[in-house]
Amino acid sequence: MSPSPVAPPKIDIPTAKSTVEVSIIDTTSRITGINAHKFLTPQIPQVPFISGPAYSFFIKHAPTNKAILFDLGVRKDWENYPPAVVDRLKSGTMEVTVEKNASEILVENGIKLETIDNIIWSHRHFDHQGDPSLFPKSTNLTVGPGFVKKIGPGYPEKSDSEANSSAWQGRRLVEVDFANDVRKTKVGRYRAIDYFEDGSFYLLQTSGHTVDHMCGFARTKLGGDGEEDEFILMGGDIAHHGGEFKPTKYGPIPDRVEPDPRRKPWSGGYCPGELFARSNIAHEGDEKWTKPFFQPHPDFPDNLEEAEASLSELEEFDSHDNIFPICAHDGSLLGVLDTFPKTANDWREKGWKKEAHFRFLADLNSEELGLK
Repeated sequence: MSPSPVAPPKIDIPTAKSTVEVSIIDTTSRITGINAHKFLTPQIPQVPFISGPAYSFFIKHAPTNKAILFDLGVRKDWENYPPAVVDRLKSGTMEVTVEKNASEILVENGIKLETIDNIIWSHRHFDHQGDPSLFPKSTNLTVGPGFVKKIGPGYPEKSDSEANSSAWQGRRLVEVDFANDVRKTKVGRYRAIDYFEDGSFYLLQTSGHTVDHMCGFARTKLGGDGEEDEFILMGGDIAHHGGEFKPTKYGPIPDRVEPDPRRKPWSGGYCPGELFARSNIAHEGDEKWTKPFFQPHPDFPDNLEEAEASLSELEEFDSHDNIFPICAHDGSLLGVLDTFPKTANDWREKGWKKEAHFRFLADLNSEELGLK
């Protein structure tokens, strides 16, 4: 039986009277055949591989009339990434398909690229870089702390670099300094930058997966007294699977998982939570219901301790109904979200988080769940 949930801790978020308009871009990037055992531990037999899209976020700030992008997904001609990236993709189990660049999607929907003030990379990995060289030089590129040290001058100047120097050549490259920026603040336990200086959008320092990793945190609706303001957390790769930060003691697997996350013909009703809790092999007893299925594999993050700390705080953010984390590769959200050019600010009213919260459980593919 599912334990009773524990009241979530208060998240200390600075109050504000401003919001941004957020749209979620399905960049058409699809990454399949990702070896789950290289990213996640323990090795749950039902989850040998993970796959997903690569979301980008289009953010409009009305007071300044500025538009920014958080991540770009994969570039359509991914074979033109640096050799260090391409060789890895061609030699492994991973398969990448991309129909359109993020820039194409914007233009097709009436957005002029010269109106994009800034591109923010959550971190240095290829599936977030896209191709900034397609944007005019007036568009800045913002990266997290430690990026320049890791990437160096870029490819081809540095033969083994993971990023093309063409991404920032001729444009302003900004490396965020969470310690000394005049806009520095705190959001929960995360160090943060109040990007527009009005509380509408923050950059969060969420290092661990990579040293330069950042999340975006957008205030999407005001709730009167500030306690019930609504937020979208743009997660990047803070987690590669919902099972890295769910379930928790604040949101245990319920006795009845509704809507049933399984595929047809079982979807549509509910599924007994006990079936999923049995698969949580990292834990025993009540913890099968209240602790995440996975942790980051020790060999993958730049810093495992920091990655686990970032995830721990994410668990607390996710425990609040007014905060919606959207990680970059969360395929369980496809079919739930409205994507660009539609806006996402009414996510709570539309029930996206409630509908999607336990959809990641469908990946626990086993005969006892009726999935084979």
